[in-house]
Amino acid sequence: MTIKQRLTDAMKEAMRNKDKATLTTVRLVIDRVQKKEKEMLRELSEEEVMQVLQTFKKQTDEEMDAFKSVNNHEKVAELLVSKKFVESFLPQQMSEIEIRNLVINAIESMYSVGRTPNKGSVMKEVMPLVKGKADNKLVNQIVTNLLQS
Repeated sequence: MTIKQRLTDAMKEAMRNKDKATLTTVRLVIDRVQKKEKEMLRELSEEEVMQVLQTFKKQTDEEMDAFKSVNNHEKVAELLVSKKFVESFLPQQMSEIEIRNLVINAIESMYSVGRTPNKGSVMKEVMPLVKGKADNKLVNQIVTNLLQS
């Protein structure tokens, strides 16, 4: 079952259960997917739908941070529900230890072939392995820390 089909099923379920918070989130996500399809003039692939969901999650995180800074806990709670819903459609995120191990392996493989690793080359090698499974900021931070040590 595709992500779009799962979103439609989730919308129907939310309507049946009169779950307004979930229904609002599902409609927002479906709207973003449809807008992206209109922009691209074609139906999105699963990977592209996944990117839309990740962008939505990232924007929700940023909104949560903004509302936390002004102590609007009610809005933060609403956004947390939205974030958890979207996360249920995304693949399991990699742990910091798993990312660190991938980065270490990439650095070691560069040394083994006689290349001096720099941030750009390590990121280029690691990013395809973690795409959609890890936060890019976290990967960047880990690469920076490991290359400095």
